[in-house]
This record gives sequence, C-alpha cells and structure tokens, in this order.
Amino acid sequence: MTVGDKPLDFKMNQLLHGAFKRELVRITAGVVALADDPELDATGLVQRWNFFSEQLEHHHMGEDKYLWPLAQERSSRPEEQVVLTAMEAEHAALSGQLHKLDVQFADLGAGRSVDLAQMRSNLVELTTILVGHCQHEERDATKVLQRHIRAADLDEFHKYTRSGPDAALVFPWICDGATQDDQTAAWDTLPWFVRLVAKPVMTRKYQARKQTFDAIP
Repeated sequence: MTVGDKPLDFKMNQLLHGAFKRELVRITAGVVALADDPELDATGLVQRWNFFSEQLEHHHMGEDKYLWPLAQERSSRPEEQVVLTAMEAEHAALSGQLHKLDVQFADLGAGRSVDLAQMRSNLVELTTILVGHCQHEERDATKVLQRHIRAADLDEFHKYTRSGPDAALVFPWICDGATQDDQTAAWDTLPWFVRLVAKPVMTRKYQARKQTFDAIP
C-alpha cells in the first residue's frame, strides 16, 4: 500500500538490520579477546549479548505477529506466500541459534565453564543466518509488505516496538557505527519536537550503558 503515490518506507528495518550485524561483529570480537585472555572480565560482554538477543527477538516477534500474517491474509500471489513463509522459517532458525548462545552467555555470566571456540562457531553460524535473512527480507519481503500493508496497519507494530526492552537505547544504538546519512535517517523517523527532547536523553543513556558493554576492548 502507499502513502500518496509513494510506497511505505521500511528504511528503519534496514537500519535495524545494519545495527544487528554490527553488534554481532562486536560480540564476536569480544569472545575472541576473551579466548586470548581468559582473565578478562566478561560482565560487559554478557550484558552486550543480552541486549542484542533481546532486541533481535523482540523485533522478529513483532514482525511475526503484526506484519507477515497480515500480508499473508491479503496476498493472493503464490510467490509472495513463499516469501512470507520463508520469513517465519528464517526467524525460527535465528531463534534457535539465539537460544544456544543465550545458554552459553548465561553460563559465562554465572562463572561456569564455557567452550569459547564453540561459542565463536555459534556466533559465526548466527551471523551467516542473520545476514542471509536480512538480504532476503530487504530484497523480497519488503516489496510484499509495501504491496499489502497500509500506514495505519503499522500503528500496533510501532506500539509493540516501543514497548520493547531498553527501548530508550535503540535509536542511539542503531546510530552507533552507522553512516552519517543513516544516523540522520534513523532520527528523522521521530517527529522533530520529540527528537529535540528525546535525542540527547537517549544518547546519554546509551553512552552510559555502552561503558559497561565495552569492558572488553
């Protein structure tokens, strides 16, 4: 569906995808550093993982509840149904891989023995699945959504998104490591009067949290 004569803009999804992929690079680097020096304090790395895992799971649950089913209901094209079914299957694969790592990071945080080589292997596998999923969604699924989702349909999805864990940290986190253009695009999704107040507050909160995330250089 369109706004005026323009298709709905799902740029924020693309920006989130970029943030997820950058975060996996940071987490994997942290695991490598910990393997090189097991005496490092892993507290920040565990917190970083927990933040990442919660954000990814929450985002995908929102799509699975509010976007894919509605597009499936409205689409009569078999090729679109194939894409939408694949989105749900890819989310399930990501959730399974996340769970493996959730267990490993919980053990790490509790001071239990963890196979860091296996953890790194699981992170590589998660990265492979996530990158492939993001490419598939951006290439094919976004077009299906633009064809069948109206602007009003996104109200509940956006409300759900704002209800997520650490929601106040998400915008500055998306911007961390992004290009200047992408940073501007992310903040511009907020009304100017909200952005005026929220941006400095959110940024300060994220920077404070990031200090704990970055305990491992």
